[in-house]
Amino acid sequence: MNLKPVRNKDINWRQYKKASLLDSGLALNSTATFIMGFCNGEHTVDEIISEVVNFYKINLQDATRDVTEVLQQLINHDVIQWKES
Repeated sequence: MNLKPVRNKDINWRQYKKASLLDSGLALNSTATFIMGFCNGEHTVDEIISEVVNFYKINLQDATRDVTEVLQQLINHDVIQWKES
């Protein structure tokens, strides 16, 4: 995918040791926080999936599912939007 997720600048994101919290009240677990770290408009979805595979040592299918679910939740809460490359 050539789409690149980028964080909504109007949403404050506080990272903690193993999780993060958005000012909207949405709490992110460690995996979602890891994924959110790549939502800066510089990384494609495929690149994020690759990072998850390498970091968590999981297979491509599981990483694709996890990244897709997290990104969809972030979109549903207006935390990220898409930037086309």
